[in-house]
Amino acid sequence: MVEFFRGIQAVLPDGVFSLLSFPAVLLPALVLYLICLLLFFRRTSPGKNVAIALLFLYAGALISLSLPPAWPDGRLVTPASTEWAVHSVQWTPSLAFSGFGDWKTLLRSTGADFAVLMPLAVLVPLVNPKFRLGRMLVLSILVSACMEGLQLTGNILAGTAVHPVRADDVIWNVAGCMLVSLLFAGYRRFRSPRHTAKHYRR
Repeated sequence: MVEFFRGIQAVLPDGVFSLLSFPAVLLPALVLYLICLLLFFRRTSPGKNVAIALLFLYAGALISLSLPPAWPDGRLVTPASTEWAVHSVQWTPSLAFSGFGDWKTLLRSTGADFAVLMPLAVLVPLVNPKFRLGRMLVLSILVSACMEGLQLTGNILAGTAVHPVRADDVIWNVAGCMLVSLLFAGYRRFRSPRHTAKHYRR
């Protein structure tokens, strides 16, 4: 495992994480969307194309938020640092709560975790109206797990806990996504022509 991360470290140039900062990552995401637009989305409606573009930008923002903002000097991937990064993962949610100093910090952190996947619950159904709640649950779990995996990889490569990896982050991410997904599904159901016709018929 250490050799794998050393290989990644060797091929990545200095300052690569700074290139993945929030403003810088949006341009590649937009370019990728434009390429996909020419190849796959030319016949898609303008409204859906806007949702797809926002989804690309949102995915880029998630990647930027999951990786370290800078590459520390003197980095070295060793068995000890890799073992430390893996063992620093807080698998039990109750243990993660003990790491906050006060309630304000706790609410700020959990609020951010709760809100980070909320746009996913709106953008994906706009792109694919047939995307059901069960699929959204699976997708939110996978996206959140991938974010935590990127954070763990960044911690191993950086040799320090740049982003803490916590199990409760996944729980809050999925909870926020599913709440908005339920609300958005209810709104779309209420606004559907069939529901509107029944409402006025009564």
